[in-house]
Amino acid sequence: MILNRNQVLEDFSFVENNTKNGTAYLCSCGHKFDIESKDIELKKELAEANKAVGDIMKNDSEFMDEFGDLYKNVNMSMEEKIECPSCKKSFLKEENRQKLITKDVYFVSGFKLEDDDKNITIYYSKIKFDYVKDDFEFIEEYKYIKFNKKTKSTFFKNYTGEEQEFDLDEIVKFINLFLETDSKVVYNAFDLHNFIGALTSQIVDSKSIDITNDMLSLIRNRHNDLGLDVIKKVIIVFLGMIKYSNLSTIAMTKGPMFLYDMMIQCKLPKPQVLIENKVTSPMKIFNFLAQNYVSELTKDISLEDKETKEFSYKSKQMTEFELVKDSDGNVVINKDGTAATTVKVTSAEEEKTLNINIKNNKNYKAGKVKDTGSGFGIIDAIADGTVSKFIFNNIKKFSDYQYIIKYFKIVNKQELIVLMQKYDLDFLASVIDLLYFRDKTDFKELQRILDLIIDYTNVQNSLPTVFSTVEKNKYECLKNFEFIPYDDSLMMMTVLKFDKKRHFEKIKTWKELNEYHDNLVKYFKTVKDEEKNGDIESFVSQFAYLEDRTNYDGPLQIILLSTPAMIIQEGIQLRHSGAAYAKNVASRTYLMGQVWDDDTNKSAGELQRYTIGFKYDKHKGLVFDQVKGFGNKLGSNRFKQLVMDWLQLKDVSFQPIKDLKID
Repeated sequence: MILNRNQVLEDFSFVENNTKNGTAYLCSCGHKFDIESKDIELKKELAEANKAVGDIMKNDSEFMDEFGDLYKNVNMSMEEKIECPSCKKSFLKEENRQKLITKDVYFVSGFKLEDDDKNITIYYSKIKFDYVKDDFEFIEEYKYIKFNKKTKSTFFKNYTGEEQEFDLDEIVKFINLFLETDSKVVYNAFDLHNFIGALTSQIVDSKSIDITNDMLSLIRNRHNDLGLDVIKKVIIVFLGMIKYSNLSTIAMTKGPMFLYDMMIQCKLPKPQVLIENKVTSPMKIFNFLAQNYVSELTKDISLEDKETKEFSYKSKQMTEFELVKDSDGNVVINKDGTAATTVKVTSAEEEKTLNINIKNNKNYKAGKVKDTGSGFGIIDAIADGTVSKFIFNNIKKFSDYQYIIKYFKIVNKQELIVLMQKYDLDFLASVIDLLYFRDKTDFKELQRILDLIIDYTNVQNSLPTVFSTVEKNKYECLKNFEFIPYDDSLMMMTVLKFDKKRHFEKIKTWKELNEYHDNLVKYFKTVKDEEKNGDIESFVSQFAYLEDRTNYDGPLQIILLSTPAMIIQEGIQLRHSGAAYAKNVASRTYLMGQVWDDDTNKSAGELQRYTIGFKYDKHKGLVFDQVKGFGNKLGSNRFKQLVMDWLQLKDVSFQPIKDLKID
């Protein structure tokens, strides 16, 4: 046995209920004895119950964890007296029952280190027992990680199967497999620490890397906890540096925890790939490996990039503006001096008609939209995933990079550097999720928004709080931040045709913003409903056919948001950025609605209510933009399919974006 058999026998006692003599015991003192049931019928029932429960225990470890002890106690209570004749140990006592083991359960496991001139091998063994030919028999299974000192080769052997060699690209996979434990009691954790020590001797720069303070210190004072989560990280980092020594430069410059996170998040190649690409310095290694992370991230972002996608379904109709004329045939003029228009839906079945309708749209190609003039190429911005020396030097954790790279959805690299020079990195990491799903704004406006959020943070942190010895995260308050005063003001100014430059863009503090918003609300209330709601209502009313159910008998109910108040309230109730699009609706370039999912086939936990958004353009017509639930949550595959069916029925163009992609 890999584990010490004598130690196992000294620590535990064993019981087998289904024997020809009744119940067999092996006491930790080494004495074997039987206890015969007084009731023959009871004995038969116990035997049948034992067999049934034993079968469950073999296949259901959760059952054993939750009910094994209870079952054992009930079984034992059927006997009059359960005591070892030799040492007089009573198995009716709680402390002894806890260490009384039943058959077919892995009750103990442990580690064992072997370090010789050739190999460093760490074993993990687990033990259960069986009762064969009236005797207790121990069954041990083991797995191991082996490192060859001369060739630097690493091997893994699982409980079953052959030994297999692995390289840098599979370190995370096999260390995770090795450190999966199978019992509550684990022996010889110290050998695992010694394994780390043995690996240290194989790392050239080990003395320059502060593993003790950076990682192993996390294990201290964790009672009844082996700290396997931390030990796993250390082993992964050490083997990574052994397999490709230049990885140690990351550990030395950014810390071993940074290296671990990078190894987990980035798909590591074999060392030869890194060698061939001459990836040696910390920044080169980071940028090379980050490409793998970005390639995965790009898959998600590409699903949101509506500017570069072919249409899954292209409307067979085109919408055009027609001039509104009075009874005398004169064109009606709006208050702003522009000609009044109405929407006309015409058939676009003939290619000639289609060409006429879109001849001024130079970016339109065979159903593909790429608005390079005003859109921002998310994919192009992060195609290589590299960061500048400034960004690399300033990120402290790999998670900083994970947050920072999300900014490439709304800014370019140079703009990101400006943000990192101006704002605290922790602030940028904390605030990106507030900005990520919002409509893109220009860089100057983005900075003004960030300044307002910073001021909000300072205001919240200055408020009196209950005394606490725990250091407060000053950006924790951003979880409660809402854009309502900002978005509400923009919407009202758009409706009222106010110039943002006169007052709004001069606002510098959160207090000033709220005061301006409140004053604007007072004025907005005095404006007649037809004046403040008229433009939006008239625009939305032209799409009433989306609410019409005469040609749709499905489970989705659609309610268009036809007033500023409805739009703002939608964002508040569903805790998403819908209110940011209110100004677009007021500008007649966006349409929003509520979606109620009344499908009786909904699974437990699925949302019932969503917000749906459409872009509107006189050349492209109505195009689906997004559909989000509470907190920007996406719907299930079932819901997405219902939405696509509804869009086709209503003849609305849509693209294969994340909101509709069937997983």
